[in-house]
Amino acid sequence: MPADKYADIFNGKVDAIGNNPGHGFANVTVKPEGITGTFRMNLPYEVQCFKAQALNEISNNDKSLPFQTALRKKFDFDIDTQEYGKHVKKYLTFPKELNKDDYIRLKQKTNIEEQVKFPVSVGLDYVDFCPVTVDLGKSHVIAIYGKKEFGKTNLLNLLINGLVEQKDDIRLVFFDDGRNQLSEIYEKYEAVRECVLINKFDKKDLPLKDGTIVNRKLSPLQQFYLYLNENYIELDKKFLAGMYGVSENLKKEYENIPGCNTDETPFTVFIIQSKLIYLNTPEGKRFINSILPQLAAVAEEREFLFIFSDVQKISDGEQNSFFNNNISTAFLLDNVAEFAGERGQKTIFGNMDVKTLKEDYARCELGDGYCYDIEADKLVKLKFIKY
Repeated sequence: MPADKYADIFNGKVDAIGNNPGHGFANVTVKPEGITGTFRMNLPYEVQCFKAQALNEISNNDKSLPFQTALRKKFDFDIDTQEYGKHVKKYLTFPKELNKDDYIRLKQKTNIEEQVKFPVSVGLDYVDFCPVTVDLGKSHVIAIYGKKEFGKTNLLNLLINGLVEQKDDIRLVFFDDGRNQLSEIYEKYEAVRECVLINKFDKKDLPLKDGTIVNRKLSPLQQFYLYLNENYIELDKKFLAGMYGVSENLKKEYENIPGCNTDETPFTVFIIQSKLIYLNTPEGKRFINSILPQLAAVAEEREFLFIFSDVQKISDGEQNSFFNNNISTAFLLDNVAEFAGERGQKTIFGNMDVKTLKEDYARCELGDGYCYDIEADKLVKLKFIKY
């Protein structure tokens, strides 16, 4: 192996081995004390490999093979069953893609017992290979950050499918700004669950209380606001007047704008993948600054879940602060140190120490990511299940 490759693997802690058959180094992963994330595999051990030999060629008392004989004695080898009674700790490694079978095979038991409503496991952590689970009955606002093609849609599929498998009475509201990135997931569930898709400009008949019908062409964001006003929350009449095209100065017309239907709604998941709500515009800021905090405050009582499936940069400081304060759980599909240092200054990852992140968390490969429990202030690196 070229000398520069040794530095990549062993961080420059060893010299080139040279031409010595059977002699080498093993890079062993050891969990340091006090580390909760991942860590660099930088503890090389020098090893001398013994020549492999078929088990049936070795007897328990073969004095010509002292190493194998001692090994068998130490680990209680049974010559009849050809099995060892004792075992050293097995070091687990991830495949390139963690499918469902690999997840079941590799996952380790955890001794932590918690009361959970709708647990959904999305992968295995890099330290103990324990399931990384989010309770969709308690984490009411989930934000997903990441690079394009790094697995955000895969994670969204895991979350929605995990919830749908546990709950029949559920409504899925998909809000897309016109890029049709949620259409495939919507089509998958529309036949088995109540689904709503808002994803394009459309002409709408807007009935007033006095029976008058107003016809307007509305943007996806305007349709989303009207849907919320009709089913979940009473919105400001002055704000709605602009969408209905009625004058706020004409009291009769203004009061004819219908309010919220107070009928009980099922467990509702709002999947929001729209750049419009992150824009520094009055219409864009209204949802994050005003509507989201009100709905998040009653989310547990009324069973709401918000999944922001592709969080964009928010330039307005007040809007950004409101958004960060409402997040329960955040997922990042990118290198956390690079993201926190370069693109995530205003996100919930922005206050983290970049130097510590680089030391404690290994590089992020395709299929890897991070789960940040805001309330517990716990950041975990994981390998996501390939949906």
